[in-house]
Parts: sequence; structure tokens; C-alpha cells
Amino acid sequence: RKGVWDPRLFRATLVLNDRRHLSYFLDGPLLHRDTLPYIFVFHAMFVSGNSFLMMTPPTDYILVCVDRPGYFGSDAPHDTYTYETFAHDMEQLADQLQVSHFYVAGHSSGGPCALACAR
Repeated sequence: RKGVWDPRLFRATLVLNDRRHLSYFLDGPLLHRDTLPYIFVFHAMFVSGNSFLMMTPPTDYILVCVDRPGYFGSDAPHDTYTYETFAHDMEQLADQLQVSHFYVAGHSSGGPCALACAR
């Protein structure tokens, strides 16, 4: 079973405009990063982005597993943090990955994050 520190995963941390750190990893066929769709996935409370790991990596899309603010390697949100702020954070991540559009999915409390991004 793949673990969160599996060497096949590309794990990185993005320094956001407000200096917070956002941890994420990519799962899928990274050699084809510019031709496959991206799906940004947002986890529920008390877990992390690794909750989306599958036994076998996807072959026809790339998962962007984000550790939401305050979880695992991502800095805690500031007092005025909103879902709109989260959507702007994901915009910065998409820019970093050079992804012009992407799909979103959220589990449980990650759902409102997905809705904010979709909006």
C-alpha cells in the first residue's frame, strides 16, 4: 500500500502570497502532466491529503492532494480566513503547477472548499 511518503509521489510545499505554507502532493502519471486533466481534492476533518491515495495510481488524470490549512504540512489559517481565501490559495497552486483549469472534489468538510473553488 502506498504511504504518504512513498517516493513515487511528488510532494511539495508552496509558499503562498501571505507567506503561509501549503503542502500538497501529486499522484498519477506525472510524465504526461501537460496532457491530462487535473483533479484538486480536499479532505475531511482530522485527516490529510493522503486520504485520497489509491492502491494503484490513476492513469488517466492527475490528483492534486492538498493538505488543507492547519493539517499535516500546511500552516494554520489566519483569523480572517474564508472559503474565498481558500479558493485564492488554490488559484496560486494552479499557477505554480501551470494548470489553466482543473476539476475539484471534496469529502465532507472538504466539500465547501470544492464549492468555493468551483464558484
